[in-house]
Amino acid sequence: MLFFLFANDNPFLLFGMIALIVIGLGFMFWYLQTKSKRDEAYYQNVANQKGWNYQKDFQLSIRTLRHIFTPKMKDEIDWTLKIETVQSSESNSGGLKNTIWETDSAKLDDEVFLIGPRPSDFPIGLDFGEGLTQMALQFLLRSALGDDAPDTNRLREVKIFNEDLEKSYLLYSTNEETADQLLNVEAEHLMIDLAGLLKETQRPAIVFYDKNLRVKCDGHVSNDEALDKIVMLGQIIAMNSKSA
Repeated sequence: MLFFLFANDNPFLLFGMIALIVIGLGFMFWYLQTKSKRDEAYYQNVANQKGWNYQKDFQLSIRTLRHIFTPKMKDEIDWTLKIETVQSSESNSGGLKNTIWETDSAKLDDEVFLIGPRPSDFPIGLDFGEGLTQMALQFLLRSALGDDAPDTNRLREVKIFNEDLEKSYLLYSTNEETADQLLNVEAEHLMIDLAGLLKETQRPAIVFYDKNLRVKCDGHVSNDEALDKIVMLGQIIAMNSKSA
């Protein structure tokens, strides 16, 4: 306040202050524009390498920016890969960032399949009891699906026999036989690979139920190899459901 009072008595100082603000805003606008163009060029290059379609979508009404990939070739599994930023109107932070692969071409009738990252401080074999387990499952499902999250009452933990997979993930399903069918050796190897390529908090959470199949990673996955494996993982699980 004292600075502004002093600036009113010194027009050159006030002019300099205004000029600095304008320059600062201009630099910020230039930086955001440059970053946006750089991101678009990067994602377009990824799409070209993988043989995918790419488009950028910005919805001002819900303050959401999405980089969207879809397959160029018509396939039995019609999928979408979205790298999105949702900016909260109450927040000045970078927004909520997610990488989501999903398809409506495969669904589970009256069943739920859920696999998510195992926290490093969650020992194998530790039993938190039915109540806490259900609360944790509901939280995980709601973080992945929002209000569309299915009921977790019938979900039960399924033993993972692959030690490398068990170190990184937790598996729950309403039907153990279905879980075994969906998570075949190829899918297991992809999930283990992703655990090595991504940070612990970014490891994929997979939700498969009567609405769709979704593979979700927190944050923006910008590793080309990881993006490719996420797409392959979703496709394999979807195809496995066809023969289940």
